[in-house]
Amino acid sequence: MMLRHYFVAIAFFLLFTSSASSALADNGSEAQAVHQAVETYCKIEFDGAWVEDRWAVIKFSQKRKAERIYREVTDSAVFELGNHYPFIVVTSYDIREVSLLNPTHATAKVAYNRVAHSVSNTGKDWRDWHLVADRLDDDLVTLNLIFEKSKWFVLDPPPPRISKDMLIGYYEELLKEAAVNTPRWNRANRTLTSLKSLQ
Repeated sequence: MMLRHYFVAIAFFLLFTSSASSALADNGSEAQAVHQAVETYCKIEFDGAWVEDRWAVIKFSQKRKAERIYREVTDSAVFELGNHYPFIVVTSYDIREVSLLNPTHATAKVAYNRVAHSVSNTGKDWRDWHLVADRLDDDLVTLNLIFEKSKWFVLDPPPPRISKDMLIGYYEELLKEAAVNTPRWNRANRTLTSLKSLQ
């Protein structure tokens, strides 16, 4: 009888450890999936990718949707160079931490080297803006993620963090395309000068 109890106890122990190991493996796999989602989001923003790419990796809560106004200052979560919503200029980013809260929610901490942010000259019209130097070597941002339709999304994203080098390249090309001394050329030239002066 004692031997039977011993084998039953061993069987339960093996079952428990096997289940625990499986759960840990699943959590590790999901944490990797979250990390990849964050990396994709950060790279899209950093590289100034197409606006459609950004929409593919973000979601908005009902509250945030109600607050957003199309083509106004509050519509700042998706960056597009053509409309110049508020954005932050950075030189690098580093994903510091990923936390899986439950099967459908996670958080991530990303550190950026920030050098500037954009400011509207009028407070309303983001076609008329300038850069303000704003250096912070360890700008820590917390991202919230949600799992929907078999995919992780960044929920209610903060203002975009865009690469300084990418922006410089963009405005250098713009200067080549625009007619010299036109308003478009002058704006691009001022912006490029500001970008190159950032340390």
